[in-house]
Amino acid sequence: MIKNIYDETSIVPYILKINNSVYTSNIPDTYYSELAVICAKRNINSGLIIIVYPKLNNSVIVHEIIFNNEKLINLCLTKIEDIKSAVKNSYPYKLDMCPQFTINSCNIENCSCKMEIYKNLKNS
Repeated sequence: MIKNIYDETSIVPYILKINNSVYTSNIPDTYYSELAVICAKRNINSGLIIIVYPKLNNSVIVHEIIFNNEKLINLCLTKIEDIKSAVKNSYPYKLDMCPQFTINSCNIENCSCKMEIYKNLKNS
């Protein structure tokens, strides 16, 4: 049985995923994120996402992903500055909303993401 794996000793960073979708053109963002972290830890800007599709006769598709490290670093620095500013000014509303799965399990009473969702529901 194939499992979702990552081999830390491989020359080329890769992840192997099982995807039960019947659509091969859309790679989930989480796959990119997972590979990005693996590549960043090894200071390598490219890797492979290998996807097995059981619902499509176990077909396998390999995607070579090349990350623009300078762009990623600048984006991270901008996000860090945004977080520092939000903390300093006690104003988290300019930050991006958290993913839905984290909002649902959040224990922060005054979570700005929850407030934003409530505001949007109230206005619709």
